Amino acid sequence: MTKRRNFSDKFKAAVALEALRGDKTVQEIAAKRQLHPTQVSTWKRQAIVVPIARSPARRLGLCSELSAPAR
Repeated sequence: MTKRRNFSDKFKAAVALEALRGDKTVQEIAAKRQLHPTQVSTWKRQAIVVPIARSPARRLGLCSELSAPAR
């Protein structure tokens, strides 16, 4: 049985930023870093969503489109 790989937050951020730059495709980044392309896409999406969810404006309820309940 193989051990599950753990990645540091710093590594995840570096991969996500590389994907967000758009210089290389997700496939190219995944091959270079020996990751699955889905993992790169997930970290890229999280890099976009998490800062919005943690923003002070969201916590104060100033972002109505973000704080509105899903329908």
